[in-house]
Amino acid sequence: FGGSVTINNAIQALVDLQATNSVNAGVVQMIVEHMNKIAGQHVRGVGSMSGNLMMVKQWGFHSDLATVLMTAEAKIKCHLKMDNQNVKTDVLRLEDFFALATNDILIVGIDLPLPAAGATSQGKASTLMKTYKVALRPQNSHALVNAGFKVTIKQDQTTLKHTIASAVVVYGAVNDLYPIRAPGVEQLLVGRECG
Repeated sequence: FGGSVTINNAIQALVDLQATNSVNAGVVQMIVEHMNKIAGQHVRGVGSMSGNLMMVKQWGFHSDLATVLMTAEAKIKCHLKMDNQNVKTDVLRLEDFFALATNDILIVGIDLPLPAAGATSQGKASTLMKTYKVALRPQNSHALVNAGFKVTIKQDQTTLKHTIASAVVVYGAVNDLYPIRAPGVEQLLVGRECG
């Protein structure tokens, strides 16, 4: 997505992409469902994804979008103003973006990697993602807490056992800064057998 894309336009682009059957429909559907819980229709129609992320960065805004994007392992392409007035272009994971000491940033793109469709057969990886929002109302209400969980499961072709190949665990609205990952939990899950 470009830096100035509105949340509604991003939702529509994801719905259109999902219709092509080229991406994991479950992951895309979860992202779309959670993004539809952000604010109201009028705010999603004018509010940009990068504006939402900058509110998190500058003011510690408890953003559902930031939690969902961090769970999906999105990366931010941005221009950073350096001390010598030069501009540096960088691509950062969300947690690294939020941790930057400067706010002299221009977001020019958001890369949202989506797993391919049909990856569950013949021993290939299957990715599952689930996000949650606890709020006073289901929409147009700040989250009291939100969370996202994503795992990639692989099947061993000889034993037919399913194991977790990678995991992402994110909690949002639990501090005054930005969503946080739980790397200890993620490491604990990797290699575990499941269903």
